[in-house]
Amino acid sequence: MRVLLVYPNVIGARKLPLGLAYISSVLKKEGHNVSLLDTTFGITEEEVYKKGRDADVVGVSVQTLQRDQALWISSLLKDKFDIPIIWGGNHPTVMPEECIGYDCVDAICIGEGEEATKEFVNKLEAGQETSGVANFWTKTDGHLTKNEVRPLIQDLDQLPYPDREIFDREHLCIDSGSPFSGSRGCPFNCPYCINNKLLELYRGKGSFARFRSVDNLLGEIKDEKEKFNIKVIEFADETFTLRKKWVEEFCNRYKKEIGLPFVIQTRCDTVDHQTLKMLRAAGCTTVSFGVESGNPEFRKNILNRRMEDETIIRAFEMATELGFEVYSFNMVGMPYETENQILDTIRLNRKLKASKHDVCIFYPFPGTGLGDLCREKGWIRDTKGVYGYYYDTILDLPQLDRLTILTYQKFWPYYLIFPETFFPAMTALFKNFLKVGYYVRGRSNSKTLGMILDNLYILTKATTDPKTLSYLLSDYLPSKLKKKRGRLK
Repeated sequence: MRVLLVYPNVIGARKLPLGLAYISSVLKKEGHNVSLLDTTFGITEEEVYKKGRDADVVGVSVQTLQRDQALWISSLLKDKFDIPIIWGGNHPTVMPEECIGYDCVDAICIGEGEEATKEFVNKLEAGQETSGVANFWTKTDGHLTKNEVRPLIQDLDQLPYPDREIFDREHLCIDSGSPFSGSRGCPFNCPYCINNKLLELYRGKGSFARFRSVDNLLGEIKDEKEKFNIKVIEFADETFTLRKKWVEEFCNRYKKEIGLPFVIQTRCDTVDHQTLKMLRAAGCTTVSFGVESGNPEFRKNILNRRMEDETIIRAFEMATELGFEVYSFNMVGMPYETENQILDTIRLNRKLKASKHDVCIFYPFPGTGLGDLCREKGWIRDTKGVYGYYYDTILDLPQLDRLTILTYQKFWPYYLIFPETFFPAMTALFKNFLKVGYYVRGRSNSKTLGMILDNLYILTKATTDPKTLSYLLSDYLPSKLKKKRGRLK
């Protein structure tokens, strides 16, 4: 069967979407012909029609911020060819009623998709009934069938390696960090993350946090290293250091068998000096830690992250002493967060002396605890035009106004380098700049000004960090200009 997979990459991120790559590899293993419609660099209606012309079935990967573009593409394909269209991914998983309600969507896959999609497409090809496939909701002659999710795949080694060959070479990130993953599922229940919804969905369906064997993971890396001449590995695991024995085996073998530099992300409370030392010796060059907020009470009571400032500071100190590049990830504009608590986050980051700091704007994703809270409280305004969590806030919070949130996020790098005595004057200046900028944008409807305001955070980072400036000039801006060549819905 000819399967068209759709990657509605609204924000233009060029990291390989491993979930979609796994779906492709599973379907190819079953003998299906798989092709890809990728909107990373924009897409036109003609290109959509050209890709969909020969397809027997369409599978669309849908994250929340990608929904509008996924709907546009699905509607075009349904109207032109009237072929079966399946939606899968995080958004259909947490918003199934909404997604199955669209006229252009025939079925949705909830949760882990490999086994379910394989069964569905095989039955579709054989002309068999598909309404009883676990994980799927289907519409047939106006009748809606809702099936429960099947147990989670416990042995991840049984899956074929994700299919990288259907993607543009730029997605492989050969030189900057080609994505791999050694695990699935995060056991932590952070209320801004979808994991709390998934933990509830899969209760009683098997262990949620699962690891591939080191043999299996290294086997994939060896294959892809040889095939694509990969120079750097980036592990997409949410908490790479979750299992110490697994990390120890991995480190003991990786340097001998692979020998490439690699980067990881993890939590400050899951590392110690011995673990970090093993990772460094194995070739790990960069470790990213989620800080999120610099206020201990806010972290504990609102974000369910029960770690003290000392734990965070010590993790950064150990990693820095061992020679890692250390990244700090943060958020602003969260429910109940105050301006003083944002300043606490800035103060903590000034103490960390990380190699690189990153701050995004909180987005109330459906299915997350804080996202559901925002909906219950009526704090969400119009989401139209906000396709990324670095651009704008979609919240009207009672204790924190939009311009205050954007001021600290857009000009975050300056707060990390200037003395705190300058903060009041800086905040007043930046806030007035944004007030005028957004007013002019609204009156003129200038797309150029809109792009500048949306990307102001990376522009300010570029003025304080040579690496960001190089990335901006050689990678980020060229990709934005390239994307303009195609139509982006």
